Amino acid sequence: MATRSETQTLTGLASWRQLAGAAGITGVALFIVTLGVLGMEEEYPDINRPIGEVRIWFQDNGTLAQTLSYMHAIVLLFLFMPFFLGIRSMLAEAEGEQATWTQLGFFGGAVFVLLSLVAMAYTGVLAVAVEDLDDGTLTAFRYAEYTTIGVAYGLGSGLYLIGTGAAILRTKTLWRPLGWMALILGSIAVIGTANLIDPDPESLLNGLNFLGGVLGFGVVVLLQGVGLLIRR
Repeated sequence: MATRSETQTLTGLASWRQLAGAAGITGVALFIVTLGVLGMEEEYPDINRPIGEVRIWFQDNGTLAQTLSYMHAIVLLFLFMPFFLGIRSMLAEAEGEQATWTQLGFFGGAVFVLLSLVAMAYTGVLAVAVEDLDDGTLTAFRYAEYTTIGVAYGLGSGLYLIGTGAAILRTKTLWRPLGWMALILGSIAVIGTANLIDPDPESLLNGLNFLGGVLGFGVVVLLQGVGLLIRR
């Protein structure tokens, strides 16, 4: 007869395996869609653009800005969340009762989703109300948007990568090189968040934030999604 702990283990394994197929597919899809969204954002005004140019851009491209906001929200809610639940279930079951590193990854992922949605709300306001905002208010919204998305892709995705990377190394549920990759890229993303102290799109710190928190995050999620598909 199976003990209570063995029964709980089997139940946990069944639960994450039920999520694994959908989570793996959404992880791969998330990477592909993110590349498309980044391509659409190529002309988005950076934080150092003169406020007059920013106003003109939003006046001419308000529909594009709103579309980007909606696409981000859809990606987060319908692609990242199912993937996130699948990878969290697998790692938590493998790590054990406290699942410390998995919980850190869960916290980072939650911060990433929440702050990304807030940043998209700021973008939506800029797109819809740019005509009614004076220069000071417009500047404030731009810095709020920039800071929020910077924290989301710096601390949020960075802590997600560090937590899931350490959990992978501890449990060996996925490939160890992937665990090291996530750990290193997550650390780079967190360090790059310091760019928000003195925002400069061309600085080394901003480059580190983009490398770890955006590109690195996307690649790791892709590989984790593939891993879930293989292990289901």
